[in-house]
Amino acid sequence: MSDVEHGSVEAHERLVKACLEELALMGFAAWENPRRAVQVNGRWVSLTKSGRGDIQVILPRVFGVTLVGLHGEIECKTGQSGQSSKQRGHMRMVRNSGGVYLVIRGREELRTELAKLGFSPRVA
Repeated sequence: MSDVEHGSVEAHERLVKACLEELALMGFAAWENPRRAVQVNGRWVSLTKSGRGDIQVILPRVFGVTLVGLHGEIECKTGQSGQSSKQRGHMRMVRNSGGVYLVIRGREELRTELAKLGFSPRVA
């Protein structure tokens, strides 16, 4: 497949940046979750879990009078790219543990999906 079908690295980076900006504007603590690897004896060894989302976010919930943070991950996809089997497995693990894992193709979709789950912009 071509870069247009999969989505280019540049388009992916723009989407991650746009989603991080949107999360910040909504008042949520979020950061990029980049892949990390080191070379050991001529081989590349991953230091991060396979399948993790591109962005980690803390989503606030109030239980009674207590504010708690819910673990969330955002997987950004561009072009016709889809999730790998490791990403689908990681998504199931996060969701089955009570976290939020979203696959997003645009900034507006991010806001819409969070709203569906009851997460609205926070007022400072």
